Amino acid sequence: MKRTVNLDSDLTTPISLDQDMVRQMFDALDQLASIVPMTQFQVLRDAQNLLLYTYTIQTLNGRVWQQTLTFANQQDTDPYMTFNVVQGWKLSEFALQRPVRDSAVAILLPLKISRVRLVWG
Repeated sequence: MKRTVNLDSDLTTPISLDQDMVRQMFDALDQLASIVPMTQFQVLRDAQNLLLYTYTIQTLNGRVWQQTLTFANQQDTDPYMTFNVVQGWKLSEFALQRPVRDSAVAILLPLKISRVRLVWG
């Protein structure tokens, strides 16, 4: 399924979508999407708290996975997370999200990302 990618950053130079760290996240998303067809994936930085991100997956069958990532500071690589997941997810589906989230955590602060959004369809 075709996807549209938007990646917004506060860096003065554009971020290459082929950069290794970014490519790792997209590869992990492709793996997840092959098992859990998605309509949208988004990581959005809070406008007031630049260390707070909302991470959301919306699936083709209507399920939503949402969590927050709260970094302690700009060097934090182990953020606090809260989860807002109402619909059930199989372990096989949940396990594939970990590499997506880990790669997102690795790029958000170093690349000053304000939003990552992929839309399938």
